[in-house]
Amino acid sequence: MLLVDKNIKELVSQGKLIVSGYKEENLKGIAYELSVDCVYDSQKNTVLSFELKPGDVVYIKSNEEIELPPQLTARIIERNSVMRMGLKVDGPQYIPGHRTFCFLRVQNISDSVLTISKGFGIAQIVFEELKEIPEQTYDKQHGASFRNEKDFVGVGKYQPEYDKLMKEYKDAKEDLESLKEKIYGNVLTIMGVFVSIFTLVSVNIQAFARETISKNLIATVNLCLLTCIATLLGFVMLIVNKGKKKWFNAVYTVFLILLAASTIILALLKN
Repeated sequence: MLLVDKNIKELVSQGKLIVSGYKEENLKGIAYELSVDCVYDSQKNTVLSFELKPGDVVYIKSNEEIELPPQLTARIIERNSVMRMGLKVDGPQYIPGHRTFCFLRVQNISDSVLTISKGFGIAQIVFEELKEIPEQTYDKQHGASFRNEKDFVGVGKYQPEYDKLMKEYKDAKEDLESLKEKIYGNVLTIMGVFVSIFTLVSVNIQAFARETISKNLIATVNLCLLTCIATLLGFVMLIVNKGKKKWFNAVYTVFLILLAASTIILALLKN
């Protein structure tokens, strides 16, 4: 059963429910309107005003500090006007025994730059009466990470779990990048091979069509072409692999040196 404004007002007068930052004018029939105390930017620094570009996500701290009695729970709901502006506000379900300021995630899903400032009515909180009192309220839970949260603690005790998820994400991203690089490398290599074959065939057809050109000169021209093509393909592979494969770089360098040396020696030989 939802609490209405007079129920909320009565509990607050008893020092319960909203224990600091309470303003009676923020009572809205079946909910209480939470207002912004400060905004946490991307570096987790607190600011009193923040411009959200489309797609930006920030966390805000409410002016109000709540403390839930054993028989009550609370949840965050969006304000209709804020939703229509293009702000998406998310918050947790607060369970009995939880004392905390409300830390809400806010995302700008509009196409405009929107400003959040201290005092802005960001969301509403509704309170619900439970059928029974839970056996274990939040204040009795071992290691309750977000109890008495005065300042934003991020993921709290769940940092190792978060780091593990981020590692899995980074590994998957690296695997995808590696696969993409291999595909690009293979495509460029195949294109290079086709261009090389076409060039060599064309040059040789024209060379053999001229009886005055010596075989030594034809071989020299072919070696020059191979050296140029190999150098080009080497640069392509170097760019694709971003210089990560050291063994490939070393082997390919030696190959190019040998190819270039052979070309020079052959060019110096007399017909």
